[in-house]
Amino acid sequence: MGQSQAVQTINGHHGGTTSLSFSPDGTILATGGYDCSVRLWDMASGQEMRSLDGHRRGHVAFSPDGSFLVSSGLHANATIYCCATWQAMCTLPETANAWGSAFVPDGSRLATVQPQSPIQLWNTVNWQLEGQIGIDIDYVYALAFAPDGDTLALALPENGLVRVHRADTLEELTAFTAHQPFTYGLAFSPDGTKLATGGADGVLRLWRTSDWRNHLQLECGGLVLCVTFSPDGQSVLTGGLDGTISTWAVQ
Repeated sequence: MGQSQAVQTINGHHGGTTSLSFSPDGTILATGGYDCSVRLWDMASGQEMRSLDGHRRGHVAFSPDGSFLVSSGLHANATIYCCATWQAMCTLPETANAWGSAFVPDGSRLATVQPQSPIQLWNTVNWQLEGQIGIDIDYVYALAFAPDGDTLALALPENGLVRVHRADTLEELTAFTAHQPFTYGLAFSPDGTKLATGGADGVLRLWRTSDWRNHLQLECGGLVLCVTFSPDGQSVLTGGLDGTISTWAVQ
């Protein structure tokens, strides 16, 4: 399998781009990385429009209504930014070792993961810890909710394993090896019919959620730390250890 050709590549973060998140209207791409910054990109021009204080090995996520942007990662508690002003509103206590975060699709809660800790759920009205997701897992590299909120996908350290659960009952629906030796990135397509994964083998893979079979794979030429779909579902963006942000046509 030869290396695929990205339709666009931009330089993201020094030391590696570890997270990607689109604003709900698709006009802004937020990214996090190893350089302790959150970068905001204007998608019309492809130019960086702003930089915010972030986290080492940062993880970013826009709320579904576009009101908030969360930055989490290592060495400092997760920060909630107001997207109207880009000012920090508050921090979440005891989240200074977060490996990932994701909003529940209805926007009512934010899920955060840390090593050797349950998946925590934060109320997005008062930003108080509300509870946890009772899945007995010590380490989660990434998590993603399907757009309908019914399904939760988790990337685990063991042999690139991805586990898929019902979000309400936590019943395990399937488990499969997505990458070797590790799966780092997960993202559902906007219509929920596909799951994109990226990992240490430098490959971007798409899985049909109807049967969880792999139906597309692209050789990215380097380790893939994060993935996200474009708002129209026509392309997937990846972030790499070299800091680049690449766009791949998947339709």
